[in-house]
Amino acid sequence: MKNSDQKQQPNTTRREFLRGTVAAGAGATLLATLPGVAEAATETVAAKPEEKTGYRLTPHIAAYYKTAAH
Repeated sequence: MKNSDQKQQPNTTRREFLRGTVAAGAGATLLATLPGVAEAATETVAAKPEEKTGYRLTPHIAAYYKTAAH
């Protein structure tokens, strides 16, 4: 049997999620309405040097190709 003296705790995960989405929406709206902040954020992203990604022929890969060819 249930003990009527104990109160059940409400599940607050939905409330926390909604608070987070409202805060994110408010932040996005604030950035959109302040052109100086948005431009500064864009400049910092554009000023970042591009890193080389993808395939690179390193010495150990070249050694593997030499052994695999024979």
